[in-house]
Amino acid sequence: DINAQSNDTRVYVYDACGTSYIATDDDGGTGFTSLLAMDVVGGTTYFIEWDDYWDSDPFDWELSFQSGQPDFVVSSMTMSGDTLSVEVTNQGTADSPGYFGTDYHGLFVDNAYLGYVAESGVALAAGASYTYMLSGFNYDNLGVGEHGILFACDVDDDVTESDEMNNTDSITITIDLPPAAPRNLVATAGEGSVDLTWDPAPEESLPAPPVLQIAGATDVKTKNVFDSP
Repeated sequence: DINAQSNDTRVYVYDACGTSYIATDDDGGTGFTSLLAMDVVGGTTYFIEWDDYWDSDPFDWELSFQSGQPDFVVSSMTMSGDTLSVEVTNQGTADSPGYFGTDYHGLFVDNAYLGYVAESGVALAAGASYTYMLSGFNYDNLGVGEHGILFACDVDDDVTESDEMNNTDSITITIDLPPAAPRNLVATAGEGSVDLTWDPAPEESLPAPPVLQIAGATDVKTKNVFDSP
């Protein structure tokens, strides 16, 4: 229904009378309004039921159709310092409805799933792109060696795409051992100068990397939900 309204509505879609609904929404729009996007098949009859949760006042609703389907691809994936930039493009012919208005992607490091990558309210229109920035790809998080980073668009298949097989891209980064902290540092005063001497620390004294934490990845997936008054 129309997002500017203050009604608390619900919507149900059926493909036959007397059956369970095939799609529904409650509070997916602004405030307590409902917003539902779904795929439909030409020639099929659908039954749409709207209601207002609290009263019988009239309200407006809108039905629109768009042809084609979205298609996510990773159009760019680069590393600068410890920050990964990933550009996602919807190269399809339809806007992405997202998961309740937000596209959710996934981040994997060394074949381990780290979490969702998303920006609240970003669901790409046809032809649009968005760049996600993730930081923390360094020794403290990953340790020494080569590490594989994979980015998967629409990781939970929330959005039906024209091509579901082109959603991933990956890069490999190499992290070197950082300089070890010196031991037994001694400063000896001289005439107009200070002499410094020290013993190098053995490499095995370096602490092991802690639990991997990448800024920009989360295990939380949210939707626009408001509790009814």
